[in-house]
Amino acid sequence: MAKEKNLMSIVKGTISGIEAHKGEIYEIYDRTRIEIEGVKNRIQKTGEKLKAKEINRAKLESEEQKLKKELAQASQNYSEDEIEKAYDKLVQLEKGRVEAEASVERLLVEREQLITREHHLSAMYNQSKRD
Repeated sequence: MAKEKNLMSIVKGTISGIEAHKGEIYEIYDRTRIEIEGVKNRIQKTGEKLKAKEINRAKLESEEQKLKKELAQASQNYSEDEIEKAYDKLVQLEKGRVEAEASVERLLVEREQLITREHHLSAMYNQSKRD
């Protein structure tokens, strides 16, 4: 009889341990699912920012090219003061374009990191679904 009680106690303890871990697995599963959704949202927002920055960079590049042509023509037809103003504007455009390019690069890196994170989280999530 004592052996049976001892055996029943061990079985109940084992079942209790399994149930406790099952809850932890579901908690990890749920947290991972929520984090995946958050990362996907950040990927989408980063993509939108990236698109806007690329459009801005292209616009600045176009304006820069246009101003360079104007500056070349201005050197023949305009006063030194007008040429200096055009040159200053060109320098500001170039500066803005360089900053836009750096911003695009940062966003590309961020997006790639987020995509990698999403893949890792998805793998974890899928593994927890199987367990």
